[in-house]
Amino acid sequence: MAESVISFFVNRLGDLLKQETILLHEVHEQLEQLQTDMRGMQSFLKAADASAYQGDEQVRNLVNEIKGIAYDSEDVVDTFILQVASRGRYGVLKRYASIFNEWIDLYKTGRKIQAIQKRIHGITNRWKTFNIKNIDEGEGTSSANQKQQQLRRTYPHAEEEDAISLEKDMEALVAQLITAEERRGVISIVGMGGLGKTTLATKLYNHNLVKRHFDCSAWVFISQQCQKKDVLQAILKRVSAPTKEEMERMNEDDLVEKLYHVLQEKRYLVVLDDIWSMDTWDLLKLAFPNGKVGSKIMITTRNKEVAMHADPFSLPHEPRCLTDEESWVLLCKKAFPRDVVARGDFLDADMERLGRKMVKKCGGLPLAVVVLGGLLATKKSLYEWEKVSKNFHIHLSEGQLQQRVMGILALSYHDLPYYLKPCFLYLGLFPEDFEISTSQLIRQWVAEGFVALQDEGEGEGTMEDLAEKCLEELIFRCMVQVGRQDSNERVKTFRIHDLMRDLCIKEAKVDSFLEIVHNGGHMEVADSFSVSVAKARRCAIHFEDDMNLPCEQRKRKQVERVLESLILGLKSLSLNFSSERSNVKTFPDLKPICRCNLLSKLRLDGRIVNLVPENNPFPQNLTKLRLNNSQLKQDPMAILENLPRLKILHLHYYSFKGKEMVCSNRGFPQLELLMLSYLGELEEWRVEEGAMPSLRHLEIDCCRKLRMVPEGLRFVTTLRELEITGMPQNFKQRLQVLDGRGGQDLYKVQHIPSITFP
Repeated sequence: MAESVISFFVNRLGDLLKQETILLHEVHEQLEQLQTDMRGMQSFLKAADASAYQGDEQVRNLVNEIKGIAYDSEDVVDTFILQVASRGRYGVLKRYASIFNEWIDLYKTGRKIQAIQKRIHGITNRWKTFNIKNIDEGEGTSSANQKQQQLRRTYPHAEEEDAISLEKDMEALVAQLITAEERRGVISIVGMGGLGKTTLATKLYNHNLVKRHFDCSAWVFISQQCQKKDVLQAILKRVSAPTKEEMERMNEDDLVEKLYHVLQEKRYLVVLDDIWSMDTWDLLKLAFPNGKVGSKIMITTRNKEVAMHADPFSLPHEPRCLTDEESWVLLCKKAFPRDVVARGDFLDADMERLGRKMVKKCGGLPLAVVVLGGLLATKKSLYEWEKVSKNFHIHLSEGQLQQRVMGILALSYHDLPYYLKPCFLYLGLFPEDFEISTSQLIRQWVAEGFVALQDEGEGEGTMEDLAEKCLEELIFRCMVQVGRQDSNERVKTFRIHDLMRDLCIKEAKVDSFLEIVHNGGHMEVADSFSVSVAKARRCAIHFEDDMNLPCEQRKRKQVERVLESLILGLKSLSLNFSSERSNVKTFPDLKPICRCNLLSKLRLDGRIVNLVPENNPFPQNLTKLRLNNSQLKQDPMAILENLPRLKILHLHYYSFKGKEMVCSNRGFPQLELLMLSYLGELEEWRVEEGAMPSLRHLEIDCCRKLRMVPEGLRFVTTLRELEITGMPQNFKQRLQVLDGRGGQDLYKVQHIPSITFP
């Protein structure tokens, strides 16, 4: 993990030295030397991370010091850039007054860099006393690129392969599901985490006999923090076809009544996956009528009391653990390709002995076996298997089975290549049982700087391609679970097992990588926002439906200070006030965001009351901005085009509800990518000559009232890609050559090398 922190800083500093030459010229030489010193640590850290994991306390402390240096260096550089950039925004009098302080800022920054370099040299001398061999691509190590090439689209953890020893369970439970009882029955699958409850429930849900038996069915994840309204909405969407407007109008009581009415006349199956408490069942049960004869609820839970409470007349089903032989068969399916397993005789005696010894420690829990198999799938030699076995026995305690499982999961994390560790830890930001969008995650990984082309030596392809390969490797290692796939078997969504997520959060907290703040409905300001949040590099705050902040006058200022302090130092911020469960639908005041001078990436989901050109509410250092459902009535371009560093702008889903939009001369001086999507009222877009002089990529998506591309596009000579999707046929025909004749607007875009209509 430490190596990835250093790598990220080195790459980012290199970019800054190229892009911010003017701002950094006063300390350019010192920063170049700092970059060189940091590079010198990288090869040491690849090996040191492994030694720290194996229990060397001195090395672990040294690694933590190096991470601290990287974080401190990043803060010094960002603060200096902010100080220099802010001078240019002063008025004339303040500008002259600030000159007297410039040498102080420069002197302080230089001293800070010198102090950091002194710490680096001290650490360099200390690490020479440790007997740590650098990691290379020699014997015993499969290279990252080779492993990437071995990844398969048909992922080895597919659930049909995981269902070892479920045949008898399946037969009995299918019969129970299709039994025509008068009352609405509840079938419960009970067991500890990692036992395969969800795998079994999934196979039952998708069984042909079960599908034919029920008129409608729905599957919903519950998790520890049950969101009643979200659960009811998810079920209603599966068994009915409510409009978005209907959904927004209904409160929880309305949803219960509506769902009860819809299910009353149907034979239905509803799966409630991962119920934790009896209270959760009591919250939901009123929405489920008896329905037609044979209707069923299926639940998975770790708590047998929940199962008995849901239906005292139905005996819960408890899947058994795998036998040693079944565990070995499952391990082989994960660790080796199908064709190799089918041939048999694919292991020498020593590897089989090691494998059987390790799999026995998994205690018959499918999750532990699957994760161990995913780890071994990346190891091709006896040397590597021996190394895993050694770490395996160092890390595993002889405690309870659940503790041993967590040890196996931790082993799989520590075995990750350095560049994959931050990618994996980042998954802890998402709520439990959340279905993660692959495309969204890839964009977030790239924006965070977790992937860098020069590090992986890919040569061709984009950073998005590399990020996708990182996800493929996590899937290959069985550390995440595939959700939906497209027709080409590309992963569209995926999930992370809750035990694996627990590991994410634990390891991320140790590294100050991220902090999770979860509120259960009653928040005390001092309790919820601890000192640890202030130290974290990333923070995710998950609020419940009925979360209330104290509104007494004596506490209001305290709340305002807490919320403001949470965002002032941020570099990347996403705020979503437009979800269906939120009654906060607007951003009434963007002033706190304006004071976030370090903020470079911002996403706002929700209505913005107003934007006034005379009072720009956006930080001047923004490089990426996405507005969604802002419902602005005035043209936002008059404000946004004055952001001097903005490179990426996405106006999405009624962020603007006006009819006309104008990009002025000299506006958007650094904008490189512009996306306009679902601006349903936009009819005319004008681009003046001299606007967007750096634009390279333009997307227009589902702006169906827009009559034509702007005349001024012909002056944007830097434009290389134009993508048109979801637009009316006549709009597209104006840009195409049909029957040898060019469309009416072809002359506006004929200088663009790539024009696509996907």
